[in-house]
Amino acid sequence: MFGKKVLLWFSSVLLLLSITMITGCKKDDNNPTGPGGGGGGGNNAITINGAGFSNAGMTVVASYSAFVTTENLTYVNLMGSFTSDTAFVVVAFPGQNGTSTWDGLSTGAYLVLYGTSRFFTAMPNSGTTTVTSYGAVGTAIGGSINGTLYDTQGDSLKISGNFSATRLPDQDSIGGPIKLNNLQIRTF
Repeated sequence: MFGKKVLLWFSSVLLLLSITMITGCKKDDNNPTGPGGGGGGGNNAITINGAGFSNAGMTVVASYSAFVTTENLTYVNLMGSFTSDTAFVVVAFPGQNGTSTWDGLSTGAYLVLYGTSRFFTAMPNSGTTTVTSYGAVGTAIGGSINGTLYDTQGDSLKISGNFSATRLPDQDSIGGPIKLNNLQIRTF
């Protein structure tokens, strides 16, 4: 069940990246851009090591976050690239503040890369997420991650860094309707 939810969430991320790129090109005062999020990378500095990567830094071009009420989880989504590969990093943590230990199922950091070199997914193995700021809708959620991920081949890699993303309105559930700039999108 959880694997399906993660797949649905990544599908939602891909859809929202497309929408973000389209809506980010026009000036709109209703666009929820706060410190460190929404239209750009802000204070994001994510690095991965291992599984063929050596001190690779992520260039973040868009970020957003939301609290999912039924799951009692906050998701932070970072979209950008590592070298020539498109990258998505999703950080999930319980509640809205403090330091949490990754459980490897519903909390932790998730990584998807695709592009010229390969398709690559990695799930959390062990680590922590520390939340340093949790603003109201339209402002930033920020913090740091430090941990180990494993890919589908069993290779492990280290991920660490800081994140900051604009908080979107709370969501009822993963896979439910997502509201962005008065546009409602039904995810699968």
